[in-house]
Amino acid sequence: MPLIASEDRILRKKVDTAAGGTVALIAASTGKRIQILGMDLNLATSTTIKFQTASTDLTGAMTCTSKQLPLATHNDRIVPWLVCNAGEAFNCVFGAAVQCSGVIIYLQE
Repeated sequence: MPLIASEDRILRKKVDTAAGGTVALIAASTGKRIQILGMDLNLATSTTIKFQTASTDLTGAMTCTSKQLPLATHNDRIVPWLVCNAGEAFNCVFGAAVQCSGVIIYLQE
């Protein structure tokens, strides 16, 4: 039995930035919520990161060189780790300008 009704709903976003401060990892879409299902981010050097929906914190600041969120399941369904408010971007606040590369797996509904 599949974990989700339709795999064509799953989106993937490449991450490739070296900016510090607030970076929109996934742009806002009018009336739609971004639901983060998983991610794999690798930073060139250690810094703090935190995730936001627009300017509202979804997490606290985390010191890391990499961040992985494997797919989470409950009752044979994939459940999101983080959910943005409708019409808001999924942002990451970097404590310093470091290279960040990776991928984000998400839904936008």
